[in-house]
Amino acid sequence: MYGGAGQGGGRGGGDDAALMAALAMAAAQEEAQKRKTKYMEAALPVALLIILALIFAVKMGFIDLSVIPGFSQPVSVMILTDNPTDPGIQNTIQVLQSESSYYKIKTRTMTLTPNKRIFAQQFADTDVVILYETDSKPTLSKEQRLELQKYLKAGGKMIVVLNSGTYVPQCDILGTECDPNAREWVGWLYLSDFMPVECDSEETCVPESIGDSVLYTIDPDHPIMKGFEEIDLPSPTAIKRLQLSKSGTDIADIYEGGLDNPTAVYLGVTASQNIFGGKVIHFNFEPWKIRHVLVNTVLYLAGKSVGG
Repeated sequence: MYGGAGQGGGRGGGDDAALMAALAMAAAQEEAQKRKTKYMEAALPVALLIILALIFAVKMGFIDLSVIPGFSQPVSVMILTDNPTDPGIQNTIQVLQSESSYYKIKTRTMTLTPNKRIFAQQFADTDVVILYETDSKPTLSKEQRLELQKYLKAGGKMIVVLNSGTYVPQCDILGTECDPNAREWVGWLYLSDFMPVECDSEETCVPESIGDSVLYTIDPDHPIMKGFEEIDLPSPTAIKRLQLSKSGTDIADIYEGGLDNPTAVYLGVTASQNIFGGKVIHFNFEPWKIRHVLVNTVLYLAGKSVGG
């Protein structure tokens, strides 16, 4: 009897010890879970801040995700032109399609006429707009200018070629007392605050051919001229230019007659950026004739790694 009672007491003591051990383990696990929860609660705001900082860095171009496989997206380019069949426009499209380096560049054209309605929303999914008109009096209506203004204020990126968009229908100025077929020179009316260059008069804003020339880098660290200190331009009279004054940042200049003894120096590639994040690059030449600069500029405006 006594032996049986002792054995039963021993089993009871063993059960109590096991119970105490299980309770201690449960308490330890609960305490560990509390510490883990507190850590997660403390770490979550920090993680959210890091994620927001990364998103901001990508948006502002400080981090380029395009160098990571799977993040590279095609660059969308819209060419606004008065004549999409013009050889200059077709050559520009060909350059962007065949000389796009690592990136695929998708190019579309939109034909501009003075009465055509365009809307800033049409360019919302476009990385770069190229304003490239070929008529001797390239015309951009008041409504079209205001929509491009909205696009740039929303952070849009645009390349302007030579004197594209420097004329306006006369009726936009005079109202009913006008010739509906006449055009007036107004420079970059409504867009001048975004432009890196200025035409001082209609006479200086007419493209003229120049002789042997060199495009020389003023800012060798700028991505547009990456890998090029100087570029020999095509044969005499193949390059056209305007007489411009600078209001933005000078990236490259055209040295007519060569670097050593130039007969004249003109702005070549000029850039500006507004407080809204919009950027405008002006080409004082037909872009397809300097193909690497054209491709570099499109990639730069699209936030891609030039030469990547």
